[in-house]
Amino acid sequence: MENIYKYWGKAEELYWHLLPYHSMDVAAVADQWWENSPSIRQSFSHETGLSEEQAYAWVMFFIALHDFGKFDIRFQMKNLDLATENYKINLPAGIRSKDYFHGDEGYKWFVLESEDLYFRDVDYKRQRWLQNWFASVAGHHGSIPTNAEPNLPPFVDESIKMQDCIARQKWVQELSRIFLEPAGITFDDIPTKNPPVLLAGFCSVCDWLGSNREYFEFQQNESSLEKYFVSRKENALNSLNDFGLLSHINTIGGMEALYPDYTPQNIQTLIDRLSVEQSLIIIEANTGSGKTEAALAYASKLLASGLADSIVFALPTQATANAMLDRLEKVAGKIFGSRDNIILAHGKRDSNDHFKRMVEKHKRFTSIQGDFEAGSQCSEWLSSSRKRAFLGQIAVTTVDQVMLSAIKPLKHYFVRSFGIGKGVLIIDEIHAYDAYMYGILEAVIKQQKQAGGSVILLSATLPAYQKQSLCNAWGTGEARDEQAYPLIMQAKDSDVHTFTLEDQNCIQEKNVEIDLWKSDDCSITNEQLEQIVKAVENGAKVGVVCNLVDDAQIYAHHLSEMTSVSVDIFHSRYRYCDRMNKEEAVKDNYGKDSLNQGRILVGTQVIEQSLDIDFDWMISFICPVDLLFQRMGRLHRHFKQRPESYNKPRCTVVMPNINDADLMENPKKIYGLHNLIYKNTRVLWRTQCLLEQNGTIKFPEAYRDWIERVYVKDKWENEPESLTKLHEEYETEEWASKWISKGLTQADTYFMDSEGNANALTREGKMNLSVIPVTEESGVKHFLDGIPVPRPNDKFDRELLSQNSLGVPDSNFWRSVLPKSQNGLHYLPMMKAGEGWRFDYDDGYLLYTQDRGLQKVKK
Repeated sequence: MENIYKYWGKAEELYWHLLPYHSMDVAAVADQWWENSPSIRQSFSHETGLSEEQAYAWVMFFIALHDFGKFDIRFQMKNLDLATENYKINLPAGIRSKDYFHGDEGYKWFVLESEDLYFRDVDYKRQRWLQNWFASVAGHHGSIPTNAEPNLPPFVDESIKMQDCIARQKWVQELSRIFLEPAGITFDDIPTKNPPVLLAGFCSVCDWLGSNREYFEFQQNESSLEKYFVSRKENALNSLNDFGLLSHINTIGGMEALYPDYTPQNIQTLIDRLSVEQSLIIIEANTGSGKTEAALAYASKLLASGLADSIVFALPTQATANAMLDRLEKVAGKIFGSRDNIILAHGKRDSNDHFKRMVEKHKRFTSIQGDFEAGSQCSEWLSSSRKRAFLGQIAVTTVDQVMLSAIKPLKHYFVRSFGIGKGVLIIDEIHAYDAYMYGILEAVIKQQKQAGGSVILLSATLPAYQKQSLCNAWGTGEARDEQAYPLIMQAKDSDVHTFTLEDQNCIQEKNVEIDLWKSDDCSITNEQLEQIVKAVENGAKVGVVCNLVDDAQIYAHHLSEMTSVSVDIFHSRYRYCDRMNKEEAVKDNYGKDSLNQGRILVGTQVIEQSLDIDFDWMISFICPVDLLFQRMGRLHRHFKQRPESYNKPRCTVVMPNINDADLMENPKKIYGLHNLIYKNTRVLWRTQCLLEQNGTIKFPEAYRDWIERVYVKDKWENEPESLTKLHEEYETEEWASKWISKGLTQADTYFMDSEGNANALTREGKMNLSVIPVTEESGVKHFLDGIPVPRPNDKFDRELLSQNSLGVPDSNFWRSVLPKSQNGLHYLPMMKAGEGWRFDYDDGYLLYTQDRGLQKVKK
């Protein structure tokens, strides 16, 4: 046994920590997390099919084995003095210790030596399962190894190889004695199924905490492993509590517990009828009916029953995520006992002080292991709030970040997967995603089912084929084509149940009057702009929703020159730090408690999703019917006094005149750039047809009726052949997109997890170009607020770059105007000009202001 105590596991200059003790530190964190998390216990037991005692034994055995690859001369020589003391002989020159990665190489040793050393009497198939489990913990530095090609240390004396080999063998035997034998199991009892989906992420986070010297002081003196393990449990518990990783559930769950002063309405009245068990929930209800509160109420029941530790709330965009944050923060204290440990990180909220200190420490700290030291990797990962959110009790994030948890080539994808899998995943606006994204989302849903977690999907309505696709991903049979509305669908292991309102009278009806503004170029005329101005000067709040940022900026400019009434603009082409201020202003000026006075908001698609804002009159450019209904959901959203002539909700749709020749020969030409945004020309045409046939839209009936008619697979009776053919091409492209994204969730290519690279994986086609407006003085770049720009490859300051970046289309215009990219970022040198900053090019200039964002101005 004394052999294993010759190896170091952590080292800093003059101090080191013995490898067996570091391994037990990490195991102590896992032990205390297991002890204090019913959800984690349930997940591992559920997936392995074992009792909690046996599941615990296997999990602890493998987590304690995670640094197996450090029993190797090549790792030990990263500290030459300690290696010399260990091996007691002349050490070979020429060993490239810097290129030795103990996770990958440990896996190779585990596979290479399994049959002869560790598992002599275990049949080959079970040896393979043991190796698969080990691969999960061996991947704790970012990627799960698959290559078992032997890689023996060169120029090394046989006595050294033998010493390392014996140490590895003894370590496996010792961990079996400590963890497996008390549970009455042997290596023959390994579950013959894939390792638990949460194991890799669980091990990584335990390793990050177990590597923190503030809680686990280095120890060089030999002592009993069992006693050492027990002595470190209190430290482990303290670290878990301090970092806010333990959930203290403080509710029995349900609507009454979360909203005691509120009477449930509409879909919320069905929550108590759902069985509280692992399931996929699809909630279809009209905009403003309280779907978010219903989802949180059901999620809180799962938390109270020990079926989850946390809530991950995913939304389509950064803007919608930030808007949702306030609503969730209000109920967080009612669900969890201590609000201090709730990480609501998504740009707006920072992590707790312990996370901050860890990141700051490793900005200055250089370990012997370099970037492969666990604390350094943890700090790099946590330096982005987008990732940090997954380790909290309530994560508010974009759907892209959730999708990254299923993209296996991405470094540390399994930490996101762990954060989601131990919680309830809620995805809002599930209708808003294309086929490519659905390919990844279905993999997320399958992964969540495997982990023992639950999923809640929210939408105004979904076509029947889409609901069936989601139920297939969950692994259930046929989803009943229930036409009732609103509707909750609960898919469990093998069956699907639907829940509808018995009293249809409690459903709030809304009739929206429809006007059509038609033109050949699908634009708003000056006379129509004057109508908008007249409305706001008479006290109306008007929303103008454009499909293109350029259009929004042009119309906002024209309107602001025509009236002294406030004209606001909101789109996606702001620096992130400015965009957050714009969001707050939009909510203040158009929210439930805003002043009853005339005002205009010109925006893009960011207005249609999850923002709790209210208009008296809305003007929208033509878009697919389901998205148009989302926009209409911002009409008369709250009960409040309306200006005269606007007592009824009114929506004006800007659409093109349809030329019969174009319709027969080139339907794409009709919708121009709008068709590039939405692609599905047939859906745009069908939406326009229904709008032309109806002067009023009756909700909630229209949700089911209109959307099913627009998205029905069969050809309409009056549908031109050109549109049918175009749609067949579109569906072929969508099918291909979905399979491309599905392949991405299984690929073995390796991607770095920088913000740009990662996000490019979740969206098909050309991504936006990342632009960072800067000023330059004496060759030194500064952000617009004067802060120096960090190096692009600074792993700890990606968040700062992200906060100061904005996206523009990847088009010929932007490619020709912007400076050449550096590390995927286009630094745009600008000069101060009045209230903004200016960049000149041949035919005009780019102007950035905090109010209008980045806009093109022709000379």
